Amino acid sequence: MLKLKCRPGFAIPTAMLAIAIITIALAASFTLVSAERRTVNDQQLQVRALGIAQQGIEAYLRHPENPAFRPGRTVNMPPLDSDTTWIPVNVATGDTAIVIPRLYRVSTTTAADTMYVISSLGRQGGRTIQGTPPAVRTVAEIVTWTGAVLPLKAGWTSLTGLSKNGAAGTLSGNDAAAPVCTTIGNVAGVSVPLLPGYVGSQAPLQGHPPLDSSSLGLTPQSAADSMAKSGVDWAEWSQGLNLPNVWRTSDHGGAFPSFTNPAYYPTVYVNGDVVMPTGRGMLVVSGNLTINGSTSWDGFVLIGGGVTSNGNNTINGAMISGLNVMLTGISPGPSSIGNGNKTVQFNSCEVKNALAGSKVLVPRHGTWMDNWKTY
Repeated sequence: MLKLKCRPGFAIPTAMLAIAIITIALAASFTLVSAERRTVNDQQLQVRALGIAQQGIEAYLRHPENPAFRPGRTVNMPPLDSDTTWIPVNVATGDTAIVIPRLYRVSTTTAADTMYVISSLGRQGGRTIQGTPPAVRTVAEIVTWTGAVLPLKAGWTSLTGLSKNGAAGTLSGNDAAAPVCTTIGNVAGVSVPLLPGYVGSQAPLQGHPPLDSSSLGLTPQSAADSMAKSGVDWAEWSQGLNLPNVWRTSDHGGAFPSFTNPAYYPTVYVNGDVVMPTGRGMLVVSGNLTINGSTSWDGFVLIGGGVTSNGNNTINGAMISGLNVMLTGISPGPSSIGNGNKTVQFNSCEVKNALAGSKVLVPRHGTWMDNWKTY
């Protein structure tokens, strides 16, 4: 009889080996996918953190005086060294920028400006993959604490010309400050382009020279070009933009601030036409300005349209009108008119006081840094 030889089976071990290999391959695939997902997520969050840091530093540079950045703490302008601020970039997700100004160079003379290194650490909020820490990224920029520099050609500069009715009053570019607050000396009493120029009695004109009808060129457009080259950014200012520490009358029901404090020189922005009250500071009006009665203003007045000055009133500082010539698609407005006995008196100290509130943190070209070292 034929006997069958007993042989051990190999199908089950082979199947188990195949299952083991497949299991290891699947586990490796899951691990690879998980690692890839974590890598992509980390990269996305790093980009997000960079954006948060950049938004934080930009928000701070626009409004370093914002009390919301330092809840319950005193706001110091210029900023104190290492005066940490917390800027909520996105409240819904918890994205926050931690901005720290560090003194880089302290001004020791009146000609020098204080410099800072402003760092902004962007911290991503919201949910992340379990076990992943919040993404952070730091940027920095060197900035200068400096104020606006406006061209002072005259006590009254009008880009659209000026008519003076009557011989009474004073339109003077002789500096009334004693001691003076600038080194520019006396300026013209009135500065206008040659056309339409100045019309009326020249008896009120005083200054160096009393009437300047050459430095602004031939027409209002040449006057606009001269202002633009001097650094007047009327396209922004006429909309109330890039005006630090500004009081917008539209935010206060059309009301001006209180001027009971004689040391208070705000920057006041008016969108449209307005009748000027008695006050001080830097007054920026996008439309036309009317001055009535015995009102007065100490400081700097910038008007987009024309000025109609009636009665006995005073500007003690300097005034520029007709600035809407610098804009495209907007009527520049009429020539300014001075009726009756009025005074526009150049005063370098009042101009300096008005511009003091315009100081801002200005980034220095080419100093932006990514991944600033934090301590």
